Formats: sequence, structure tokens, C-alpha cells
Amino acid sequence: MNNNKYIYIICKYMVVIFLSTYISVSAENNDANQINIKEGEFIKNCFDYNLDKHRMLRDQGKKVLAQLQQNLALRANISSLKIKHNNVLGYFVEVSARHSKNMLSPPLNEVFIHRQTTANSIRFTTISLGETESEIINAKNCAIALENRIFEKIQSDILQCASQILNTAKSIAEVDVICSLSKIAKEGRWCKPLVDGTRSFEVIDGRHPVVEQALRESSENYFIPNNCTKVAVKMMQIFG
Repeated sequence: MNNNKYIYIICKYMVVIFLSTYISVSAENNDANQINIKEGEFIKNCFDYNLDKHRMLRDQGKKVLAQLQQNLALRANISSLKIKHNNVLGYFVEVSARHSKNMLSPPLNEVFIHRQTTANSIRFTTISLGETESEIINAKNCAIALENRIFEKIQSDILQCASQILNTAKSIAEVDVICSLSKIAKEGRWCKPLVDGTRSFEVIDGRHPVVEQALRESSENYFIPNNCTKVAVKMMQIFG
């Protein structure tokens, strides 16, 4: 395999493993294979403050506006103050006409910007309401764009460490093979052969691990160990 291709494959899987810390694969998404980067919703909550903020505005816009309405009502000392919406003004603050004098006078006129007067009410906006409206409208697109930037940043960080990742992967693979072989050897009571400089060949209670396992799983028969002894004989042994 081409070394660069090998690095790419290793890095790809390391990205998946690393991102499992941040990617949400749960009942919400059902399957990691169904995640669509273009649609977002793959970075877990609490990973990025701004991403959480965009999602909250997208999913809880009404709650955010209710909280803002409560704050503005306290500031104006008008319990009947409401935040409403129409297609002409967008979101606006509305109070009854009897509060117009106070609302249009200092210090409230520094916060509440007059937009429209009707027969029974007067309408305003505020800097915070304008910002909140813009954030709610753009929240979904902002959340998707930010998720993609986070994803690209993580990819870039991982690929910059490609050589270290490759070395780590090789070490893990080697340890994995050794540990797996040790486990099987212990369970099967295998022993390491003694190799010396003589031509003697001796096997005591030799067993075939594959045949032995197949017999154990398919029948009640057991593999019968065999001995094999050859002394000072020139020979070639074929395994397979």
C-alpha cells in the first residue's frame, strides 16, 4: 500500500475516533452514518459556547423573547409591555398610548427607539431586540456554518499530527497482536517452542489449534495430542 494512502486511512479513522468525543451519536441521530455535515447537528452540546447560543436561539426563540420582554418591562416599569411581530416592522416593543410621554422622555428614550404610533398604542425597538431578532433569524445558518468550521479545525489539527498518529497506530497494532496472542495462548495452554542449534525435532503432546477448536465447537470429540520425535535428521517441515 502506498505510504501516503496508508497515512490517509489511519488519519481518517483517528478522526472518527477523536470526533466521537464531540460528535453526538445517540437517539437523536440514530446512526453515525446518517450524519450530514451540511445539515449540522453532529457536534455535541457544551463543546462550543457560541454554537450552543445559536442552537438555543434557533430552538427556543420564543423563550428568549419572553425573557427579553420581562427585562424590558422591568426597565420601563410597565407590566403590560409586550414584544410583538408583524411583516412590516418585524419584532417590536408595544405599550399602550398612555405611556407614550414617559417612553419618549429621558432616560427611557435612550433605550427605546420610537418606530410607530397608532391610535391605541406606541411601538419601539431597542438595540438588544434588534440584535436578538437578527440572531434568531440567522441562528440556524450560523449554527451549521460554525459546526463546519469546528469540524474543519479538528480535521486540520489531526492531519498536522499525521506522522505521530501513524506511529501511534503502528504501536497500538503491535500491542493488540501481542495481547491477543497472549490471551489465546493462555486460554489454550500453548507453550513457546525451544529452538536450539541441533537437528533434533521433538514435539510432546502436540495439538493443532484450529482443528482442536473446530472439534470442541462442532462435537463432543476432543483433539488427541500427538508426539513427534526426530533425532539428528535433515528434514523440511511444511505448515499450512
